[in-house]
Amino acid sequence: PDLTREASWEVFARNIDDACVIAARHGLSLMIEPLNAIDRPNFLLTRQAQAIALIEQLGRDNLKIMLDLFHLQRGEGNLIERMRQSLPHAAHVQIADVPGRHEPGSGEINFAMVFRALKQLGWTGWIGCEYFPSDGTLASFGWLEAHGIELRAR
Repeated sequence: PDLTREASWEVFARNIDDACVIAARHGLSLMIEPLNAIDRPNFLLTRQAQAIALIEQLGRDNLKIMLDLFHLQRGEGNLIERMRQSLPHAAHVQIADVPGRHEPGSGEINFAMVFRALKQLGWTGWIGCEYFPSDGTLASFGWLEAHGIELRAR
């Protein structure tokens, strides 16, 4: 807390770079996840542009973004355009609706457009569900069929 954001960012970048070197020795990749500044006002990494800039600055093939659409919508908005910018750097996509961090269809995000955009942008990776079910876990999966998505546990 006694460092400026700039000084904190320099330490963060050095630590992430060191972690990437260590992870690469083991054939692993690392993900960084911007969290929205509304819910996490003291979090250092809060914008997709910051994450992309760090990835480009460090030039590490094993550094990727954890693309959390809840945080992206809550903190930045313009969801589809930000997804378009971030997906080339993403290793994983996570979803939850805004507000409340509940299942798709419980809030403001147009998930039909989100899933269509993910497909159009060539996303073939996993989509993780990190939400608080509004009416129990099993009931919260009702949105899958409406979007033609098969539930697969890993």
